[in-house]
Amino acid sequence: MAQNHSVNMADVGKTIHVIYNTSSAGRYRANDLYWNCGFERVDSDAFVRPDENAMEVLGLTYAGRTYEQVGGGTDYNANETAVARDIFEQWTNSSVYRPRLSYHNATRIGIGIEITRNHEVYATGNVCGGPLPPDETD
Repeated sequence: MAQNHSVNMADVGKTIHVIYNTSSAGRYRANDLYWNCGFERVDSDAFVRPDENAMEVLGLTYAGRTYEQVGGGTDYNANETAVARDIFEQWTNSSVYRPRLSYHNATRIGIGIEITRNHEVYATGNVCGGPLPPDETD
């Protein structure tokens, strides 16, 4: 699911949640994950579901070329480690995405990466909670 969304973002050249009239929640539904990935928040009686992109994080960076940073200046990601670090820092420095990655009852995250001919790296992370499959709990 995350990989397909990253491919679609690369196809349209935008880092957005809704592509081809399909929202984040729509992708969870289409992959039979809408009800299976939701979980109860630790700090309240609220239940976290994929609505309003509550379980998805997105990122865009570049690999192997100099690029302009959002806050000004330039940067260069020379290898896979630098690309991964840049995406991770985008997510953890975001007041929107950081809480999505910090859900205590989230047990898994699916990551999808797509790299274009122009060295653009589109990343999607889809959070999932719920019980682990039996073979992973042994």
